[in-house]
Amino acid sequence: MKGDFIKGRELDDSYFSSHDGHCSGFLDNPNGRYVVLPYLGVASITKKGRPQKLEEIAAFDAAQVSFANAGKINAIGVSSFIGPNGRLAGYDFFKKEDQVIDSIEGIEICSLDPLLEVTSSILGTIKNPNYPFFPGSMVPCAMKSLSYDKEGSSIYSALSISVPKDKAINPFLLMEDVGLVENIDDDYFEKAVMSSLEVADMQKINVEKIYISKKEIEIGFNEIGMALVMCPYVHLPKNLQDEIGKV
Repeated sequence: MKGDFIKGRELDDSYFSSHDGHCSGFLDNPNGRYVVLPYLGVASITKKGRPQKLEEIAAFDAAQVSFANAGKINAIGVSSFIGPNGRLAGYDFFKKEDQVIDSIEGIEICSLDPLLEVTSSILGTIKNPNYPFFPGSMVPCAMKSLSYDKEGSSIYSALSISVPKDKAINPFLLMEDVGLVENIDDDYFEKAVMSSLEVADMQKINVEKIYISKKEIEIGFNEIGMALVMCPYVHLPKNLQDEIGKV
């Protein structure tokens, strides 16, 4: 990892994997501490005349490695909170200056893209892996996906992360969304943010700021597309420990 980073919250030994060069799922060593890696994937692949569910599985696997090397895991769906014992990649460590894109009800709305890039830097890509998951790890993931195969349509994956003011007692709120681009408008980010604030209000969480981002892809002839939001709960490789401690 290279770049000018802001010092964030500390990570002790309990946030790190037993593997030197691999991330591992929280369930590989459920000690109560974990790191969340935000991930948005979109992919469109050529159909091979297989049964529809097999086409969808192939598209899902393509989306898992479309932006970062987030494959080869046993993903287990969980709800959408990062508790006080959790840490968020790109926010709690390897954090850069926020890219503010708006302000709603006095709350800063920032681009999630720098946090997504930290996930990509940690995991690497399928062609150039850095610290990928240990193969077959049992990984809880806040996750949503959508498959679609209508030529000319576009699909999207989107994620907002609401940061609480009091991180000692309240969780970060993850809101995952997938859908058809033609069903949303230019006010999508504002509507997504207002939805996040509504949920936070119901849960009595005072929000400090919100990160948000969206990825899209168009489906071509004889293709099936997949939009994927996947936020794995992990332990980081031991080889990153000294580097994170220096920022």
